[in-house]
Amino acid sequence: MTVLTKHLIRMALGLATIISFLWSMLGVIRSPHYFVPGTGLFMFGLSIAYTLSVWDKIPFASANLHTALQATGSSLTVLGVAFATQIVALICTIIYVFASTGVYDHFQITNSVDTRLRVAVYIGFGLSYYWTIQTMGNVMQVCIASYINCWWFRPNLNSSERLKAIGESLNRVVIYSFGSVCFGSLFVGLTNILHKLGENIRPNREEAAMQSLVVVQEWIVSWVDSVFSIFHKFAFSYVGMYGYDFLEAGKKANTLFQKRGWGEIVADDLLGNIMLLLSIVIGGMCGCLSVIIDHSQRAPSTPKISSMVSFSIGFVVGLVLSNMLFSVITSSANAVVVCFAGSPVEFQRNHPECSHVMREAWRKSWPGFVDFVEKEGQRSSSKSPGHPKFKRESLESLFV
Repeated sequence: MTVLTKHLIRMALGLATIISFLWSMLGVIRSPHYFVPGTGLFMFGLSIAYTLSVWDKIPFASANLHTALQATGSSLTVLGVAFATQIVALICTIIYVFASTGVYDHFQITNSVDTRLRVAVYIGFGLSYYWTIQTMGNVMQVCIASYINCWWFRPNLNSSERLKAIGESLNRVVIYSFGSVCFGSLFVGLTNILHKLGENIRPNREEAAMQSLVVVQEWIVSWVDSVFSIFHKFAFSYVGMYGYDFLEAGKKANTLFQKRGWGEIVADDLLGNIMLLLSIVIGGMCGCLSVIIDHSQRAPSTPKISSMVSFSIGFVVGLVLSNMLFSVITSSANAVVVCFAGSPVEFQRNHPECSHVMREAWRKSWPGFVDFVEKEGQRSSSKSPGHPKFKRESLESLFV
């Protein structure tokens, strides 16, 4: 498992590059519009550029992924929850496609509807669909975080106890924390975008030519940072682990990371970006296949459907379903980071191999940021029996 994890992220980036290339080639061969091959070529170039830019950070993400897969792999029920969520997401996507198509046909027949009202209805459909899909994915994230928190502190659970733990976590999120999940799902995506844009305009007083512009930039960036400190993805992990409401969970998670000095680390969402990139190229490939099927299977008497519509439907379905499945990985990694920040001593005690792999990779990528683990471990060992130790030489360079 450890050796496979070492190469898994590189394989994902390579797969994204290959799929985007096939996307562009199929678009050139079968699509009558330049949009399909054009977007494929754009994603092909983006995949190569992103791979080169993050290549040195892959060992760090691989170590987090290793622990996440160890945790989720301890119970196949977690994958069952993911596949069930995929099925529900597919059903919702089909319902929204038929509903939006029916509304569009109604607007085409009824010319009395104002254009602004039509635009408002389409925006409402899009927002509703986005909110629904985000809520599904975050329900799964909260459920997985609750299970990983249990795995973190109780490593010797048998299969029936693991199944019970997942059932209890799913019950809590659906009954007690569903409102928090829905509330956070509406805003976290937007705040992530604002935070990434804010990083691009973060001012530098030494290089700035206009100090008045720097003041405006600082105000904008500080406002975005204050919002992002509450509305972020790790808040869902806190909701699942401790049952806080979303706002309280966001504040406590941010306080924990600030205490550890991990603000820059957690903001660098390498694994999440890679999974999103892979989801987009899978969606693009599904869109190409949708165009090919539409052109080859359509009867002569059937009204012609635009290639753009066929591509869009296939793209959305492929993007949503693949992203829902990959959410298992990103959700697990997020929960692992939260647990590692809050309870590193228990991690070393209960899962010494995973602890060693993560600490070695973090030391190399972020020197000095995990020194507190040794200090807390020494304080804990002076008060309790010695922890099981893991032999360093067997995994010393696995993630280098």
